[in-house]
Amino acid sequence: MTVLAVGLAPHFPGVVPEIDSTESKKLKKTREGLTELGRRLSTFRPDALVVITPVGPVIPNAIAFWSLGEIGGDLSQFDAPEVRLVRRIDQPLAGLAGKLAASAGIQTAALEVEPRLDHGVLVPLYFFDRAGLRCPLAVFSVGPMSVGKLYRFGGSLIRAAEVLGRRVAVVASGELPEAISQPAVEALSQGELWPLIDPANAIGRHGWDGGYLPLIAAIGALEGVPIKTQVISYERALGAGLAVAYLEPDGRGQAALAAAAGAEEDGARPTRQLLPLLREARRFTAGLGDQDRGQSHPVSLARTALETYVRTGKKIRPPIPLAPELVGRAGVR
Repeated sequence: MTVLAVGLAPHFPGVVPEIDSTESKKLKKTREGLTELGRRLSTFRPDALVVITPVGPVIPNAIAFWSLGEIGGDLSQFDAPEVRLVRRIDQPLAGLAGKLAASAGIQTAALEVEPRLDHGVLVPLYFFDRAGLRCPLAVFSVGPMSVGKLYRFGGSLIRAAEVLGRRVAVVASGELPEAISQPAVEALSQGELWPLIDPANAIGRHGWDGGYLPLIAAIGALEGVPIKTQVISYERALGAGLAVAYLEPDGRGQAALAAAAGAEEDGARPTRQLLPLLREARRFTAGLGDQDRGQSHPVSLARTALETYVRTGKKIRPPIPLAPELVGRAGVR
């Protein structure tokens, strides 16, 4: 598996102990959660750490990434200049992911100005570094865009890592907006990711801020693979939800899916076994219209149901509330 695990990590600067603030004294669970997340990710010894952040050089409806060789920064703007980190950029991974995303219809921008890490990356890295996670980075700043594009960008990350033979960990940086933090945490705790990626429900309508955007892209990096989820910690501060979550491919689920797809018993990857079917599904649904060009709700739901079933063998849960045109019996008898 090229994507080893996915994490959700708050980047509120007040969790860093060197920043003396009233809030920082109340966030012990978040500090411990970030350290634990870093410890879990470090056990995989990844070749690269992908950080998806909603801050930094954000371009509306686009994804920006650093294309130079080294990046560093400090927290001097928060009166903690001693908190400084420097990391090498995995240029091939960042560049290829950007190219694949562009070929999938997602606007990208390669940043060649002098790179500088801000708190969106530095805060999680502060704790990861102390947990022993030190590897090259690929940093992507996401601007507001559709759920479909964010999810497809996650797929671009998978394909780039596979082509390059990289084993990567992916971290979505940011706090959850107050309006969605509780239902989002419940969805993550229960392993029910459909409410997070369905733009028709309350989370999709009210989550366009903070860590929601990177989280959708990070979930896309798992691209339908059965997963185990855990919310390591959750606190609220300054009108936002500080959730530390961990998502890991479930080996048992992958084996079952591979067997269902007729895979060999020698550890074949289920996603690769299902790719031909998935391509057929995409060709079929492409004729129904494109979500990002105003696709109707029934068509969007049909497309999601088909792709989800092809990827995972599971039926999706109907959105709540159900659109009026979908209520009642319909079709040919």
